[in-house]
Parts: sequence; structure tokens; C-alpha cells
Amino acid sequence: MNNLLIGVLISAVAQVAEVENFSTAVSFIPENEIQVTEYLDEIDNRLVPVIVINKFFKDPAGRFSYRPTPQLKQALSDSAHFGRLVFMWDEIMLHGRRAGQEKAELLEVMQQVKLDYPGVEFAHIEAYAELYQQYMENYGKLTLFFDAEHIGFDCYGKFSGCGGGEVPEISQMIYLAVIYNAIKSENSNAKIFLVPGAFVHPDHYPTEMDTINQLQEYNYVLDNNKQHISGMGLFTWGDVNVTIGARNNSYLSDYIEVMLGGLKDANKYKLGN
Repeated sequence: MNNLLIGVLISAVAQVAEVENFSTAVSFIPENEIQVTEYLDEIDNRLVPVIVINKFFKDPAGRFSYRPTPQLKQALSDSAHFGRLVFMWDEIMLHGRRAGQEKAELLEVMQQVKLDYPGVEFAHIEAYAELYQQYMENYGKLTLFFDAEHIGFDCYGKFSGCGGGEVPEISQMIYLAVIYNAIKSENSNAKIFLVPGAFVHPDHYPTEMDTINQLQEYNYVLDNNKQHISGMGLFTWGDVNVTIGARNNSYLSDYIEVMLGGLKDANKYKLGN
């Protein structure tokens, strides 16, 4: 993994063309296997695809289970993609908790899927609320998929204090430090994957400047911890429900193009980790 994964989550395949100039990777949540092929063909090997795979292993009740996925494998085969590919689990522990699943069962699902897709990199991005709950329940111990190549979390709000509901506002740097320590204690080869917000929403980032302030903090984290970080993926370029993505906020989108473009240009000359 010599190259940092730098990019955004898109909400439509057509948005690949909008982000490719300032990205090395692009993530997408496909609705079905057909969209997987369309997404890969649209990328056309210009960027590293990061596919959120929850849908392919989650039942209507919200429970995860391993199952053979010949249609997904066929979708990958039907595309012209070659080379690096990342599968992402998005907040699987939180979703599993809500469905009454044990963490050990979820880890087994993730392990079986990894074995079923040799050569594919895996990312586990967990919700801040789940991490807080685990930390409080288990005397500071986290249960994450430490066989993944990339591990991170999401919490959208101020970098200095992010929370909500029953979770107090905690610096996002503390979450990153706890994840880093967990990776080290498990002797995992995973690196931290950063997931800052890139949208405007009244409950998270009321203004574009609020979002940009958080992006600046994450940029500082990346700049000072490059040896421990595998990439940074922003949520979200397109709109998701009432969340107004960066592409529809001109000041924010301009900032992201400059910030990620600079990271991409610097990364072109990197020889190794």
C-alpha cells in the first residue's frame, strides 16, 4: 500500500468525473451488483474503487451473515477493472448491535468474506457511538476487524468535541488515538483511515466554514501522522437525504479540490510507506 487513498464518497456513478482530478480513490454504496459493474467501468482504472459492501451481507432485519456472493463476483469480473480494490464495512458493529448480534458473530462474517475475496483490501469504519459504548463496556478494549488493512471511525461535528445522544462530546483526536492503540495492542498491520465530514447540515455543520474547520484539523492529523495513516475519505460529495454534499456548496467544494489535490500531487512522488 504505497499510495494514500485520497477521495470522497459519491452518491451517483456520474460523479466520478467530477472528483477524479483531485482524488486517488473514490467510494460508492451500490444498490445492487449491476451498479458495481457500472461504477467500476466508469472509474476505468483511473482511481482505486472503494465499495461499501454492507448491502450484500445484510438481511431486511438488519442482521449480517456470510453467504456466497456469485453475483457480486460476476459483477467484478464483468467490469474492466484490474489492480487495487477495497471493500468497506460501514458501521457494521453498530448495525449489528441494534439487530441483537454479538460482536464475535460479526467478526466471523467479516473474516469469511475476506477469505472469499483474496487480494481485496478491507476497511472497517465504525461509528463513534459504537466505539464509545465498547470502550465503556470493556474497560477500554475495542472489538474491531483487526485483519482489515484500513480501520477508522466517523463522527460528524467539531473536531475538538464530537458526540450526540448519550455520548458526550469528545475530541476526535482521542478516538483516533484509542483506535491507534488498539491496532498496536492487537499487533495488527492495519493503518488508520480518516473519515471527515464534507457536507452542510444544521445538526452537524450549519455552515460551510464549520465543515472546513474540521477538514483543516484532519489535514493536520494526516500531515503529522503519515506513517500510521492509509488514507482519507470524505463524506460526502453528493447529497444524501437532507445532507447537502460538498458538490452543492461552492466554497466547500473549492476548498476540497485544493486540499485533496495537494495531497494527491504530493503522493505522486512517494516511493513507499
